[in-house]
Amino acid sequence: MVITGDTINIDNIVINSFTGQIDIDGSDGVEITNNYIGLDTKAKYLSAFANGIDIHGESNNIIIGNDITDGNIFGGSVNDAYANINITSTDNGVFEKYVSIRGNYIGIDPVGNIIGNNTVDGIELKGVYGTSVDIGGPDPSHRNIISSTGGHEAIILDLLEF
Repeated sequence: MVITGDTINIDNIVINSFTGQIDIDGSDGVEITNNYIGLDTKAKYLSAFANGIDIHGESNNIIIGNDITDGNIFGGSVNDAYANINITSTDNGVFEKYVSIRGNYIGIDPVGNIIGNNTVDGIELKGVYGTSVDIGGPDPSHRNIISSTGGHEAIILDLLEF
């Protein structure tokens, strides 16, 4: 699913059997909540995917879950070159102005069952300004729960400076 428009809400959708599940390229105002990514509606593992959510280009105001009541459930990526949530700047240094990642379950369902065969990083930031991305938040309900990764739960690579 490639998202190139603005002010889009992706909510309550089962997304599986794609190489990359959600690809956001240069969009403003995208909210992704309550989705099963790489799973069926019973949180059963269905498909190995590259990136669950891939954000790049001049994207702004991207919300991936708000808290644990409406976060997304990721079955787990198995492609070593990718992550469940991947945020990468473009080659010309344009960065994601604001991305919030809260209340998501990666490789685990809301009741604690391990799902999928997650062999890569849970959340990966590459070449972005650190102040533009919130992972979790001040309230415990904002936490992301990441389990069974063969890589890192969260990793920041090539952090750019202002």
